[in-house]
Amino acid sequence: MAFRRLSLTRLVLFLVVILILLAVNLLMRKHCDCYEIDQMALKIQGLKQQIGVQEEQLKQRRKQSDDDVEEDNLSWGPHKLAVIVPFRERFEELMEFVPFMHKFFNMQKVRHHIYIVNQMDNFRFNRAALINIGFLQSKETCDYMVMHDVDLLPRNRDLSYHYDKIAKGPHHIAAPEIHPRYHYKTFIGGILMLKREHYLENRILRSQTRQTVPDIFSEVDPEGFTVKQLPDKVV
Repeated sequence: MAFRRLSLTRLVLFLVVILILLAVNLLMRKHCDCYEIDQMALKIQGLKQQIGVQEEQLKQRRKQSDDDVEEDNLSWGPHKLAVIVPFRERFEELMEFVPFMHKFFNMQKVRHHIYIVNQMDNFRFNRAALINIGFLQSKETCDYMVMHDVDLLPRNRDLSYHYDKIAKGPHHIAAPEIHPRYHYKTFIGGILMLKREHYLENRILRSQTRQTVPDIFSEVDPEGFTVKQLPDKVV
């Protein structure tokens, strides 16, 4: 009997120890779970802060983007520029040209609208016809225009696209000596700015032409007006 009681006592003690160990284990697990939850909460809080910072940055970018979108602010003056770009298959240059020029005009407070006139057929590139189309599309809303190659961007911030530059006649912005292809003296292509009246009165480009017209000097009436060229390299 004594042996039996002793064994029973040991068994009870053993069970008590097991219960204590289980209780400690449960407490440790609960503590561990609480610690993990705390860490998770800290991470979530950190993510919320990061999201808040990113949202603020996004708001600033949207505000800046909204400022850039403006193209027809009446407080900039009564004149509006039609930017006519003859185009075909030069998409990489176009993707750079439009936002760059849009921002450039906004910086100068020049009211403007950019017309990308795309030739979709496989015939020889007809720059003259494309410019004529751009003029017809823009003549009701714009009182002056610039014929602008898509691969030419102004480097000089002081280069002006304002209406006063064409008060006495067309203004040639792309100088022949820096144009990548055409370097002869009579070249006035690339970037040429003029009034709507200049275009109509002098019939600068013949719509019936079926070829590229990089040089329109021969089609400008020399008695009607003179073409000003920039003396220094500003493109």
